[in-house]
Amino acid sequence: TMDDGIERIAAVRIETARGLGEIGGRQALEVLGIGLDDRNVTVRKRVVEALRWAGTVFSVPYIQEALRNDRDVGVRLESVRMLRKIGTQFSIQPLVETLTGDRDVSVRLAAADALGEIGKKEIQVAQFLGEAYRQEKDTGVKLEIVGSLGLIRNRSGLPYLREAMLDRNPTVRIRAT
Repeated sequence: TMDDGIERIAAVRIETARGLGEIGGRQALEVLGIGLDDRNVTVRKRVVEALRWAGTVFSVPYIQEALRNDRDVGVRLESVRMLRKIGTQFSIQPLVETLTGDRDVSVRLAAADALGEIGKKEIQVAQFLGEAYRQEKDTGVKLEIVGSLGLIRNRSGLPYLREAMLDRNPTVRIRAT
């Protein structure tokens, strides 16, 4: 049937993405970048995954493009996961942008969690999480931000945790202590 053919072609594109990820380098990244516009969601997720393997620092702008532009929550979550796995200072800015700007709560939660993990090495994350905490309306995301602030190296999250101890929400206050 038509659907089987489409699925098979998608599978080929997934394998191609995987292969390009293993090869790596600038040209592989450029070709993978084209794959971010694939009509198949699974292909786009695997492209994001392959980007991580293709070249960590250079892949970040491509992954950020998926975070900004993909309508599918699953693709954006996969993008956050890959930035978390890259886990360097280069992941911080796209994750902060996602934490403060994504319309989906689950994506913001994942970004807060990823930033906490990266903050174990990169102390400048504290300030970004603190600012995100101040503007976040969703309690679940606030709780995740507070949890992440507690992970940051050299206790850099403390000033923001003190602020969270005065939150209107008792659950947030408890989490901050």
